[in-house]
Amino acid sequence: MTVAPVQSDLAAFARELGDGWKQGEQRGIHRRRYVRRKPVPRRPSMLDPYIPIIEEWLAAAPHLSAVDLLSRLEAHAPGRFGGQQRRTVQRLLKNWRSKAARQLISSTEITLSVQASCLSI
Repeated sequence: MTVAPVQSDLAAFARELGDGWKQGEQRGIHRRRYVRRKPVPRRPSMLDPYIPIIEEWLAAAPHLSAVDLLSRLEAHAPGRFGGQQRRTVQRLLKNWRSKAARQLISSTEITLSVQASCLSI
């Protein structure tokens, strides 16, 4: 039984690593994942023409659920919407509520900073 010299295996491994260490790579086997640089194009949503109407409904009654909005959409455009669009309406509602919350928080911060500056005067 003959054993191959360990030195040649280490030399082959070192050759495979290349010059990655010169670019600052810590380990040759742990490279960064590929990250897509170009933005993924957004497909038009079937809700896009109805967004102004939905925003009016939400401005009047922000407590509406996605199912309530979907039933209103079904009444507004019969045959266009059904139960299959529930998740799409849920995503739209989630985005609208997060945007409304951000606007509320930023307006509160502005009000608080104005009040604080008035109190210090």
